[in-house]
Amino acid sequence: MKGLSILGIFLAGLLLLGVGFAAGAAWTEQRQAAGQVAPDPIAPITPPLTESMTPSSDVPGADVPGLPRYPGSNRVEYRQNLAGDFQETEVEYVVADEISVVHDFYRDVFDQEGWRVADLGVYQGEWTFFVIKDGREALMEIESRGTLIEIEIEINEPLSALGDASADN
Repeated sequence: MKGLSILGIFLAGLLLLGVGFAAGAAWTEQRQAAGQVAPDPIAPITPPLTESMTPSSDVPGADVPGLPRYPGSNRVEYRQNLAGDFQETEVEYVVADEISVVHDFYRDVFDQEGWRVADLGVYQGEWTFFVIKDGREALMEIESRGTLIEIEIEINEPLSALGDASADN
């Protein structure tokens, strides 16, 4: 009798678990169909970049004011969106050069353009800088990808500062 009760509780638990999974899947599918949630894409596995894979032209977009592109680099990614009172911009470049030379270039840019390095990280050969200037926050990653260097800049800027900058021009 005791064994039968335990089996009944176990089966009821499995049934409830199955119903929960089915309800969650149906709810997620309904939200995706309504456009409320984008399906999670599976990130493609990208091979190491090589010099022969360097693009010959930039993707559409703009460079980040105050954080100039590395000379000779190509813009391979550009995204910009609004998040509340901030504009978020992501720009990615690639260039065939030495990581130490690219690193030194951006350290000089930070000094010349008045950026303050608030945080610095080095992990498995990737340099990560968190820099701040006049309410603008930028995360810059410099990483070796085969024979190319990848430079990624993610910047958050208050919309009020963008309006002031355009009024100055």
